[in-house]
Amino acid sequence: MAVKPILAGRTLLLCVLTAVVLPSRLYSQQSQRRMAGLERNAEYVSAIAEERQLKNTVDSLSGVVTELRETLADNSADYDRLSAEILQLESNVINLNNRRSAIAGRITAIESEWLAVNSDYNDRNIDTDIATSTEERTNYADLVRNSYFRQALSDGDYSTLLMAQEYEAVAMNLLAEYDRCYRNLEQVKAEYDAAKCDAAAESLMTQFHKMQYECTKVSDLLSEVWNRIYDNKSYIYELILDKDGCEDVLLRAEKLQAATRQHKNRESGCYASDAVTAYCLGKRCLLSCEIDIANTAGLKNAADSLSAAASLFSSVQYDYKPVNIARRNFVVYSSLTPSSQTYYSTKRPIPECEVYSYGTIYRIRLERTNKPQPQSRFNGMQPVYCKRNPDNSVTYYAGGYRTIEDAENGLNVAKRLGFGSAVIAAWFDGEYGEGTEELERLAAKSFIVEIKGADELPARVRDIIASVKTSLNISRTGKGLFVVGNFTSIYEARKFAEDINSIYTSLTASVSEIDDMK
Repeated sequence: MAVKPILAGRTLLLCVLTAVVLPSRLYSQQSQRRMAGLERNAEYVSAIAEERQLKNTVDSLSGVVTELRETLADNSADYDRLSAEILQLESNVINLNNRRSAIAGRITAIESEWLAVNSDYNDRNIDTDIATSTEERTNYADLVRNSYFRQALSDGDYSTLLMAQEYEAVAMNLLAEYDRCYRNLEQVKAEYDAAKCDAAAESLMTQFHKMQYECTKVSDLLSEVWNRIYDNKSYIYELILDKDGCEDVLLRAEKLQAATRQHKNRESGCYASDAVTAYCLGKRCLLSCEIDIANTAGLKNAADSLSAAASLFSSVQYDYKPVNIARRNFVVYSSLTPSSQTYYSTKRPIPECEVYSYGTIYRIRLERTNKPQPQSRFNGMQPVYCKRNPDNSVTYYAGGYRTIEDAENGLNVAKRLGFGSAVIAAWFDGEYGEGTEELERLAAKSFIVEIKGADELPARVRDIIASVKTSLNISRTGKGLFVVGNFTSIYEARKFAEDINSIYTSLTASVSEIDDMK
């Protein structure tokens, strides 16, 4: 299924915004995804090169997929082969994009770590950047590089302001990275919705969760970086405006900030990422305040540059719709039907009995034999399935039912057709059992997930628990140990544990059957 990159325009706009908002000194480096001061960091340079190489590979494979889809549209006779090839290539693209996300996250982390350690970086470079004459002083398009701030602030406060400006580049990178992760998430969801079988859906479900966590990590980091930018800049701007007695500018800023907070509160929970919403709304607010400051200080070039940036940023959308997928049930149900006609033959052999990883299905176990039986053995009934066992014996089943009550009707039909030793069998999320007592035991099973490694559960873990449809309870059973339950499906319990382990490497989540705890 082709997926249209509907958000591509956002990424293009982000690139344009980066050019306008960032200082010219940073923009020349940012266009190559490099930050000044890290040119000799081997891991940083290597990561950038690898990310660029992966991008080229992804672009190439995406082109091949497009060509194959066009071929598929004109060549339906070769549908199965072409579809399988497309699915494999798209799986490769998703895996490569997962790798790109991990590398991009590491690049951003290196930049953040470097900025935190080298807090005096701007002071070491500021003397040659700040003009001294009044004429030159008003020519800096980058607001904070003008001596208006350098002369009014202490060395420590000015360094804080410049550091916040450096982090603007990191925030823009993170916004672009979130956009890319989100589009990958949409693509995986589309592929999942189009999956034809249980195995393909299972693989795509796993990939979807991985991409979902990449979005979460980028979103959380954006929130952390933006809070640092906004808090530091707001503090410094308020400090300098109060010092200069610009009460009217302070009042306008306070009103705008209050309106922005109200807007952000109204939008909270409406979209895929509150962090992206807070950043986009907060950035617009901050740009407006900076324009006001620039005009008040007579910094025309800075005001013009900021106005251009504000105009562009006003069209950056944060309304990413939440993307979720519900586990699809591929179980096919069909009642055992007597027939006067011969249904199975050498041309239409008895099919292999499919075992589903998710869901419950009851079947009638007809018989187990040491070797395959002739097709004629099952004349007058369908559907019939065979399953080859590890010891080379063969088990034959008939029908497929949602409930044991429906299966009991099928059992009566099988016995009337000559299979007097037939019994009801079932699979519960792939776990097999047969006979009334065994099936009742399996159907009554419940499970818990133990989470170890935290004195308090992180908010993100509690969000995952709240999102699970099954009613779940959380209890603390010891120091650093929480229990979540009860799950009636081992599949859901395992997926839940995998989700926790994927997000927090410091936590360990494991599944236990409640009977095993006694």
